[in-house]
Amino acid sequence: MSKRMGLRIAAAIGAMMIAATPGMAAKKDNTIRFAYNQILENIDPYFNNVRLGVMMSHAVWDTLIYRDPNTNEYKPQLATSWKWIDDRTLELELRQGVKFHNGEEFDADDVVYTLNFASDVANKATAQQNINWVEKAERAREIQGPDQDQAAVSCRH
Repeated sequence: MSKRMGLRIAAAIGAMMIAATPGMAAKKDNTIRFAYNQILENIDPYFNNVRLGVMMSHAVWDTLIYRDPNTNEYKPQLATSWKWIDDRTLELELRQGVKFHNGEEFDADDVVYTLNFASDVANKATAQQNINWVEKAERAREIQGPDQDQAAVSCRH
């Protein structure tokens, strides 16, 4: 092997080692940086159903319930549990201690507002197929204690 070939191999290995280092998040300024070759018209997941928007929403926001793409099982996220209380009503128990980026506490009022706003066809949510099953959302009637927060979702069908 020639000296020149040895230097090329060493340079290639060095470049691969540098490229293989992990990306570091900017924890000190609590910032997520996202680069892509398109501009999103809207980052709200109910008003954006393009691939880039879906990818970003999975990286940035939690949902009430998550469907694992490997097992197709539903798993808790912001809802810790859920149960059907009749043929058309789904009751969700919500995770405690969750805060929005501005420090406000997450609660059933946030779920009720979001689902009612997004499911109202007058608001023209782009992803209606994801929300059109919701007839209305409301705070659950039977709160089981002062530390419990629940929302009830009534289905159209």
